[in-house]
Amino acid sequence: MKPRLTFYTNIPSPYNIDFFEALTEHFDLGVVYYSSIESDRQWTLVEDQARYKRICLENNLIARLIQKVKSDFHFSNAIFRQAFTDDARFVVASGNYYLPNTVAVLLISKLRGKVILWFGERLFTSRSKLRFLFKKMLMLPLRNCCKEVLCIGDAAASSYRAHGVKRPMEIVPYNINDSRYKKEALDPVRLERIRAELNPDGKCVVITSGSLIHRKGMDVAIEAFCTLPELLRQDAELWIMGDGELRAELEARVNGRGRVVFLGFKEKEEIPYLYGLSDLFLFCSRYDGWGVVVNEAMSASLPVVLSDRVVASQLVVEGKGGYVCASDSVADFRAALEKVVRDPALRRAMGEFNAQQAARWNSASMAAKVLEICGKYGQF
Repeated sequence: MKPRLTFYTNIPSPYNIDFFEALTEHFDLGVVYYSSIESDRQWTLVEDQARYKRICLENNLIARLIQKVKSDFHFSNAIFRQAFTDDARFVVASGNYYLPNTVAVLLISKLRGKVILWFGERLFTSRSKLRFLFKKMLMLPLRNCCKEVLCIGDAAASSYRAHGVKRPMEIVPYNINDSRYKKEALDPVRLERIRAELNPDGKCVVITSGSLIHRKGMDVAIEAFCTLPELLRQDAELWIMGDGELRAELEARVNGRGRVVFLGFKEKEEIPYLYGLSDLFLFCSRYDGWGVVVNEAMSASLPVVLSDRVVASQLVVEGKGGYVCASDSVADFRAALEKVVRDPALRRAMGEFNAQQAARWNSASMAAKVLEICGKYGQF
């Protein structure tokens, strides 16, 4: 019989779907969402063929009022009954450590003798000593209730230590089922249809992905590409996956300086095909708590050029799998792009290296790691 595990988290997210499916191989899994959606997110709970039990709570009036200024604040009256009746031996808590829902789960699960693991991104350190001390105080339930911390990257582990968390830590980043992105998994007919529609015509395709907002650095990506030497620009294209409020401004920025294709928002099923037609992944985000698009690109055997403010940059081995550039530095990104666009052999070598690296961090590997961690705290 599989051990029971309940995973508590804010809302349905593409970052966790593959992870949850992989966890079902080892656990009798239940997932409790604090809400079905947040006002600044497009993700929604889809009734698919998930092999785990899902519960979606509803925010109470207090939470709905606070959400007018803080969209990710969650408080449900049902959280107390849920935590008190949860029959899982193991609990993974995630979301914001100070939310009423999260605190209730931590305290009640601790009271009931559960094995609690925390799963989280990096914490930001306040420059104000008073605010820093206040944050450490708010983190008391996390610090005292959890057996271990599953850190979404090395930066997360460092930030938890800086805030006084002394529990054992393991790196368990956001992850994906990497097999979907391998070229042999793509339908060749569909691949050729999309190739015909986009018509890259043998050019080196540089692809980037993300919302068209300031934080994602699409302006930097466009500038780096459009200021490449003219001969390289003639043999290359930049594809931009995603949509957002800055689209018109970004389109105007191109101003005929190179072939830049705005692909718009793409469904999850389409994304592997666009990677399959690309030669290089570019990610100029000014900050990402992880950046699962990096996992996707590496799984698709693409070299990666990305910002040092993306936590997933820890997956990229400098010079072997790509280049990590200073955030906001058009010159750095242009220089890295020039190296990779100019050299097809380098692109192939980097892509093959990245595919091997991606397999170390896929959903199956991370789910097995969680099982190993839980195994330290009880017989199955």
